[in-house]
Amino acid sequence: LERALPPTDVNLQTARTNLALILKSDGDVAAARGLEERALAALRSMFPEDHPEIEAAKSGLAVTLSRQGEFDAARTMFEQLLASREATLPARHHDVEIVRGELALLFALDGDLDTAAALEKQVLESLESTLPDSHGDVITARLNLAETLREQRDFAGAAAVAERALAVLDGVEWE
Repeated sequence: LERALPPTDVNLQTARTNLALILKSDGDVAAARGLEERALAALRSMFPEDHPEIEAAKSGLAVTLSRQGEFDAARTMFEQLLASREATLPARHHDVEIVRGELALLFALDGDLDTAAALEKQVLESLESTLPDSHGDVITARLNLAETLREQRDFAGAAAVAERALAVLDGVEWE
């Protein structure tokens, strides 16, 4: 594919990031990172920094960096993405909250559970106000918050949040 397409072809960069996802799933995070860095560099030569293609590439690379334990670099990328989305999208927009949720997971991985929980509560509140309870992202946000609360040893809070998620999954209504 690299021989068939010019280096600035967006489809080539998509192929690189897709292959990086496969490599990450297979545990080859270092190879995935190389592909993601190449794709991001090429995309930066084609689009402005706030272009959706660049933001998607940065998000994937930030996840890779976090998997390699490079939390500061990953946090910087996620914070840049969050600032960009907050500046260009309406308040409580789904895409803003997805990035905020990724940032929360990063804080949790890095051991800052208080910041993670605060961000996860914000994500959940926002998603609950804009999406149905049965939406997968709302359920995921609840389960992420429940896990962080569990790690903080707030077992009652974790159970309450997890039970609500499970009630939706089971199709049970609650008061």
